[in-house]
Amino acid sequence: MHRKLLRDQGLRPAQKKGELRAFGVHALRHFFASELIRQGYPPTEVAARLGHSSPAVTMTVYARWYRTAKSDAVTNLAKALCDS
Repeated sequence: MHRKLLRDQGLRPAQKKGELRAFGVHALRHFFASELIRQGYPPTEVAARLGHSSPAVTMTVYARWYRTAKSDAVTNLAKALCDS
């Protein structure tokens, strides 16, 4: 589906019905990416879902989100060490 069609027939009517501020499809893409990062998904998966050629592209474009992303990696490592 072309993004203009998605915007005009899906996004804009939904925004009007929900009385939301107008935003474009690209902003929705950025929200999707930043939310995946915030939830701790690995850069390889985020890159694949966005269609980036490599995780390096994702890390460059979304670097500011990765700096503030929280991970439970240390907690999981501690659990693994204590459970073994």
